[in-house]
Amino acid sequence: MRVHALEYLEETAARLPEKTFLVDDSGIRTFGRVREEARFLAAALVAAGARPGRPVAILVPRGSDAVVAFLASLYAGGFYVPLDPKAPAARTRRIVASLGDAVVVSTPGLDGLAAEVAGSRPVVSVDEAGRGATAPELTELDARMARTIDTDPIYTMFTSGSTGTPKGVVIPHRGVLDYVDWVVDTFSVDERTVIGAQAPLFFDNSTLDLWAAIASGATLVLIPDALFSFPVRLLEHLAEKRVTLVFWVPSVLTHVASAGVLSRVPLPDLRDVLFAGEVLPTRVLNHWRDHLPGARFANLYGPTEITVDCTFWVVDRELSDDEPIPIGLPCRNTDVLVLSDEGRRADDGEVGELCVRGSSL
Repeated sequence: MRVHALEYLEETAARLPEKTFLVDDSGIRTFGRVREEARFLAAALVAAGARPGRPVAILVPRGSDAVVAFLASLYAGGFYVPLDPKAPAARTRRIVASLGDAVVVSTPGLDGLAAEVAGSRPVVSVDEAGRGATAPELTELDARMARTIDTDPIYTMFTSGSTGTPKGVVIPHRGVLDYVDWVVDTFSVDERTVIGAQAPLFFDNSTLDLWAAIASGATLVLIPDALFSFPVRLLEHLAEKRVTLVFWVPSVLTHVASAGVLSRVPLPDLRDVLFAGEVLPTRVLNHWRDHLPGARFANLYGPTEITVDCTFWVVDRELSDDEPIPIGLPCRNTDVLVLSDEGRRADDGEVGELCVRGSSL
């Protein structure tokens, strides 16, 4: 049984070292190359003071470099905290301050911001991924990985919180392992899958994109943010990259449907359209289904605190435009309860609060 999410990368890089893993504006990177770069950057993090079980704040724009930094933080024995380089500096500074003893990873274009938000904390450039590492340094990484257990944190993502103050949600390795194994099995993700990623890396939907690709050997296409403002170019990009699976927020699906471009750009390779994060208008779902009759559609639901999603419904029947889309049934190894105000299971037809239990918490 796996206890550390990096076991996925170790297995896939050994099996498919030359297989394309990441595609972005900078080009492509194979699984073997990403593993090597992540370990080299991890050695630099350790040299800078990264400690086991401690956070590594990632202040790197969305792209392959950010993914390498995430993985490096895990090889160093810590956990990653994605930051939004476009967020107000005051908010980012507040988040980093709440992390206590942390190392910050940045990129040369963000040197000034990194210095401002890091304070006295060490800052390591993602360029260190190319510096190499000594045999003792790499041995130390293996030892740190071996000491990790599945309840140790893999990442923390910050939401706005109900008061507007950033709130960090800590997710364990076991939560990601359970979730990703379920995703790969349920949606038949394998090395032939091409995932078209929309989610920002500081948003938990990106967990499915990233870790399902790592676990299965799929290719992850990090779609440029700018394309989501231009629906025709966006779909042309999907067609060019032969994307087979997307996991997008409903607002993006709605924008594409409203632009009426699905009839103009064929998407013969797209076989899975997953969505979560908001309520998708049923008329939008029906529009997509009309234009992609051979694709599978699924509604995923859950808050950040339960590792992305806790329920799902694969669309298996026709829905009228005014019929709500069900959230479905619990994901594997997750239990969803409806509890009354008194804390007992609600009776059929009784209103209650949705509660979740499982390793994903």
